[in-house]
Amino acid sequence: MSTQQVLNIPSVASQATIEQWLKGLEQTTELAFFRRVGGRHGFDVTSRWASTLENLNKTLNDPAKQATPANFSNLRLITLKIITSVNHYYSIDSIKSGTISLIPNIVNYPHLEKTFSSVFPRKLDDNTGLPLTPGHFITAIEKMGDGIAVIYSYVILRKIQGRSKLRSNQYPEQYFNTVFIPNDLSRIEYRIDKSLGKRSSEKAMTNLRTKFLELLTELKIGLHVDTINFYKAISNIYHDKQYGRLVQVNFLDPNGDEDAVLRCRTDPSYDARYREVVSKTQNGTPHSLNLEVSGVAVRLDSKVANENISNEIGFEPSKTDWSTNKFCGDFYYTQAADHQVHYRVINDLLTRAK
Repeated sequence: MSTQQVLNIPSVASQATIEQWLKGLEQTTELAFFRRVGGRHGFDVTSRWASTLENLNKTLNDPAKQATPANFSNLRLITLKIITSVNHYYSIDSIKSGTISLIPNIVNYPHLEKTFSSVFPRKLDDNTGLPLTPGHFITAIEKMGDGIAVIYSYVILRKIQGRSKLRSNQYPEQYFNTVFIPNDLSRIEYRIDKSLGKRSSEKAMTNLRTKFLELLTELKIGLHVDTINFYKAISNIYHDKQYGRLVQVNFLDPNGDEDAVLRCRTDPSYDARYREVVSKTQNGTPHSLNLEVSGVAVRLDSKVANENISNEIGFEPSKTDWSTNKFCGDFYYTQAADHQVHYRVINDLLTRAK
């Protein structure tokens, strides 16, 4: 979804609803993204959350402003955009066959987890009623314009270091993860909040996929799907010099334990395609290395409103998956703004994976 395509539909919201959505927006911590996108819609965004939220509250309570792009409907949609797609790990299932025509019925699913749905998009913590029950809980189902987003609250338990075992040494933490199906019903995108970290995201991805398949079973929607393997996309991106800049390249010896990483994110002209890893003998004689590209991170640079920004896409499979299984089942995608059409970006990656 691009919020550039949002219709300016005036809406009136209660003060409680406005405050709930403003809190949810603040909890995303994506002030820079909101400044670029919300500012284009006429919202008064500063460099600090406190003053930005104060400005937004005034705007949303001004009846005259609700007939402009700076209205509650657009703020709500931008917030949903951030929650569901701005900074995530992705895994994708291609839909091959089944009762595909029933997929739109998902939007009518009534059994949301009230603990989370009643306060969405605000997140809970242990001081505001977040349960000590880990897992995914279906929280909201939204029509995003370009598809359906099924949003889950994901609860994990963090350990408190040094706490006596006689007392609780865990506290809950909430994230939002999303399952997205585009309007053409061609695929299922599983999106995990990237702030979870690589290792935790892998566990979350498995659980999210299981939970969504349980939902399909409950709704009697039978689908035959194939999980996309992005293994070929890694070498494709590395060799395509027209596709962004490589800010990181991982090299591995498929038959040994040697590795190397080229990385630089501060130099706006850096591209690791034009670097090489060289081995030399003690007397300085170079010799070849049995290193192959096993992972990449590419930045797609743009200028938006006279500001240079970059979206980043990365593939980082484990050594076993890459060298033994020839498999890469996920990637990450971070967005600085909504200037690139999300659907086309994903389609391009799917093409590179073939």
